[in-house]
Amino acid sequence: NSTYLKIEAKSVRAMIRLILLTLTILSTSCFAAPDTAKKLRRDAESFMVNKDYVSAEKTLTKVIRLEPNVASNYFKRARVLQRRGKRESAVRDLRRAIENSEKPYDAAHISLGKLLRRLGRCEEAVTHLRKAIEINPKRNEMKIKSEMNAASRCANRYGDIRKILGNSFETLQDFKSVPENALRHV
Repeated sequence: NSTYLKIEAKSVRAMIRLILLTLTILSTSCFAAPDTAKKLRRDAESFMVNKDYVSAEKTLTKVIRLEPNVASNYFKRARVLQRRGKRESAVRDLRRAIENSEKPYDAAHISLGKLLRRLGRCEEAVTHLRKAIEINPKRNEMKIKSEMNAASRCANRYGDIRKILGNSFETLQDFKSVPENALRHV
């Protein structure tokens, strides 16, 4: 009976040590991440100021790994990606910023609307610019009025082209998706 109690006491002590070790590891990693992410964000801002967009992108990617649900991290990386000419990646990050935001993110809608217009995706651009105005009418209506007008004109032209071309429009869209090197042999 006493042997059994000694073994059980050793098991309990081992279990307590394991729990304490686990708590130490968890508390260290939980409290270290925000400080680390904060420092990395400052580093990324510094890289952006110095126009070192490659380092800024890498640094913001590290921040996103630490804080994957923070909308502003995606928004900042989208700015860097645009500077690097990675527009489709920037679109994805802006969409993530909008999805991860706890409250409506009008700046992300504005940036996404402008970027989509530049990419010729005018109907989507209008949608996001309107959303930005809905979120904050006083601040955004005048701020993006010219962008909204340009996107609306673009969307109207795009719609007119679709009406004129009809089924041919879809054929043209399919043709655009053919890789360039495949056309060289034709």
